[in-house]
Amino acid sequence: MRDPLRFWIVVFMIGTSFSLEPSCPICSKYDFVEQLLERVIRNEFALKDALDKITATHSKVVDTLKKIDEKEMTLNESIKSLRISIEWAYLDEIMTLTR
Repeated sequence: MRDPLRFWIVVFMIGTSFSLEPSCPICSKYDFVEQLLERVIRNEFALKDALDKITATHSKVVDTLKKIDEKEMTLNESIKSLRISIEWAYLDEIMTLTR
């Protein structure tokens, strides 16, 4: 009775030592590389979206700065014309007082 028991124990040990590991994603040696590449691709898309948003915002800022410069020039011209008008009014007042 001991011999058949030893035989089956040896067969069981040999069978388990040569058995294959189950094929599952956790056990795959390329799974980590695959997950890493997927993460890199997701990050690349996210960065591209962020770059597009930054570019759009930059163009809006540049347009707004141009508008501000135009308004500033218009305001400076208005101030200059007001100063000239005030100076002429002041000179007219002085001329009428001196007559």
